[in-house]
Amino acid sequence: MKQHAGIEVLQTQYNEGDPGKAAANVSAVLARVPDLAGVFGINVNSGIGTANGVKAAGKSGVVKIAAFDAPAAMVDYIKSGLVDMAIAQHPAEIGWFGVLTAFAAAKGQAVPTRINTGFTVMDKTNIDEPAVNRYVYIK
Repeated sequence: MKQHAGIEVLQTQYNEGDPGKAAANVSAVLARVPDLAGVFGINVNSGIGTANGVKAAGKSGVVKIAAFDAPAAMVDYIKSGLVDMAIAQHPAEIGWFGVLTAFAAAKGQAVPTRINTGFTVMDKTNIDEPAVNRYVYIK
């Protein structure tokens, strides 16, 4: 962030996995900071709630939204321009590496402390591509 001196990072808002609370948090922040430039929703409920809060405030397309996770609703949000981008996890890879690591650990083999299971950035330019859309869940 040192490279971006003009950006102020606001206090993290917790929503306890409740999209309604995430929407309320965004509304409260927008009341205090009407020129809010962007929000990052760190999980599926934060992303959905953030999008709903920004939309309710009439700030669609004004407040940039980045989200984490890829529920079906996120596709519509991205296509409409409400959400700018979402990070989609690769659940098959997560499962595969989990089983592989558990097996290795059960055999007494060394296991890595970190495993990159991959991710895909979804946005308006690629949301309809099958290679991207395959990571959308709960269709």
